[in-house]
Amino acid sequence: MKRACLLLLAAVGCADVSDAASDLTTITVGADALSAVQIERSMALGPERLPACLELSITLPSSNVTVAMQPTAAGCSLTLSQPDLVLFDEQEIARARDEIGSFDVDGVRSGSVTVEKLELWGADGVPLSLAQYVEALSVQVDGQVLLDRTAPAALEAEEGLTRRLPDPLIEKLKASVKNNQAATAEVSVTLWLSGQTLTNLPGSLKLLLVLQPQLEVNVIKAL
Repeated sequence: MKRACLLLLAAVGCADVSDAASDLTTITVGADALSAVQIERSMALGPERLPACLELSITLPSSNVTVAMQPTAAGCSLTLSQPDLVLFDEQEIARARDEIGSFDVDGVRSGSVTVEKLELWGADGVPLSLAQYVEALSVQVDGQVLLDRTAPAALEAEEGLTRRLPDPLIEKLKASVKNNQAATAEVSVTLWLSGQTLTNLPGSLKLLLVLQPQLEVNVIKAL
């Protein structure tokens, strides 16, 4: 079943007829047209087991990804920052047009991102329990906070957390597509690590973050 759907109003007042007509022509373009975005990175932070919270900042080999670890009042934070992450490109916009009909990117009214998955493994490939090591996670896109110290259990319970993208980022992404360039952003994920289990955390980790972008397109304004 296609995830592109009409957004219908539950109730409309007489004074809101114009706005209602606009909303009734708004299509949500999701996973059927826009691919999920993945950040998958391996990092070596220290010995086989972390002796403590290390204060460090490194750039991963053969990439422009930075990893920073620093002590906090409650334990430790681990931040991975990926600049120029492609959220979607001209080919994906073309697929979206195939799904809902022809439109111009000027018709894009807003957008959102669903944080679908966060996983950790040790160097041996064994999955690590987020609940055991991670007290909360934060996600930023171009410096704008999408998730702010959210418990991992919330992500698992709801099978994804959706947050609206800020308007300046939407305008930036639209400009990229107009210029036939991939729409990119800097995405950072911070893990707030538990001080009680920190020294059991492997010194080499692999992290996977999966994001699903969505766009809301007014098909009348986009014609």
